[in-house]
Amino acid sequence: MRRVLPACALGGVLLLWNNVVLPARRWSPHQRAAANAAVGVAAVGVCSLIGVKPAELRLETRSLPAGVRTGLVASAAPTVAYVVTAAIPRLRKNVPPQAKSLREISEWVVFHIPVGTVLCEELAFRSALSALWVRALGGRDGGATSAAQLAGAITFGLWHIAPARAAGDPVTATVLFTTAAGLVFDRIAQRSGSVAAPMILHAAVNVGGALVAARIAPARGALPYGGLS
Repeated sequence: MRRVLPACALGGVLLLWNNVVLPARRWSPHQRAAANAAVGVAAVGVCSLIGVKPAELRLETRSLPAGVRTGLVASAAPTVAYVVTAAIPRLRKNVPPQAKSLREISEWVVFHIPVGTVLCEELAFRSALSALWVRALGGRDGGATSAAQLAGAITFGLWHIAPARAAGDPVTATVLFTTAAGLVFDRIAQRSGSVAAPMILHAAVNVGGALVAARIAPARGALPYGGLS
């Protein structure tokens, strides 16, 4: 039971942050992104302080090349999907509007998504929370790892409740989709041993989606503050 408490505590803090604390703050998108990044870094820092090793956090430098390779390979599928969507008129018309201006989309692509979404969420979930759940559920055997991945993915899905409401998206569908995405992100992190893998895939999905939406349907809407995950 004592081994489960750190994972539950971190998961609870993350849900409280994104669904209660952050929405209540009247911060600019830049401030939100910086605050989110700080939360991700803090989650890893706390884990390190309680003795979680870099390998458990998927932050070992020797695993970085494998993480980069895995992330690039995994990113091929969404990249191709975006190119096909942009090329076929029947698909293009189904893309919702995203950006108000070139400046806004540039800010999302360069700063808000990489820092406020990808860095924050991959450090918080695929690094810190995943390591705590693996420890809590008994090590790195297949059953424990799968259970840890599911626990982290469910928390990741619930993390998106407030952003979905703010964007006017269906909450249940968003939670289910991001839970599934969380499982994919954690699997490639586990396979490569590096959090760089899901970071690259996560960035490809979000940045690619924002660019395609901006290219296809410019100046007709606004990006939600949390971005996709």
